[in-house]
Amino acid sequence: MIKERRNYNTGVRIHYVGRKQQFHSLEQNIGSTITKYPITNGYFGVKGSSFGIREIHSRNHEETAKDFFNKIAKGGILDLHTIKGGVISRLKDGTFVSYRKITSSNNSPAVEIRFRKLGSKYGIKDQKIHFVQNK
Repeated sequence: MIKERRNYNTGVRIHYVGRKQQFHSLEQNIGSTITKYPITNGYFGVKGSSFGIREIHSRNHEETAKDFFNKIAKGGILDLHTIKGGVISRLKDGTFVSYRKITSSNNSPAVEIRFRKLGSKYGIKDQKIHFVQNK
């Protein structure tokens, strides 16, 4: 869910992920994310077929990708014009989380997590996750 707030000092519209318009960090979001999407050795999902790609399988891969993004990127400020077919959320601690509805490699949704600093103090590593529909 995307909420919009106008900064009345600058007139710029700010878009947030989530119901409340509060700037969040990964630390604030990680608890609700890992209860539904557990991590193993710092990674979500299972090892994918391509190098560096993780996969989360589900019956409705599009809804699962949206849910994952909304949980991990909650309270992030959105840049709606940076990537084609998707959005990037910048969290308070400098973490970037991107969502693309369709990837070029397998036409599935993807979420990518990147940290401004090397690694994450929460044990999560930089990663790209494809959401794959169960067959």
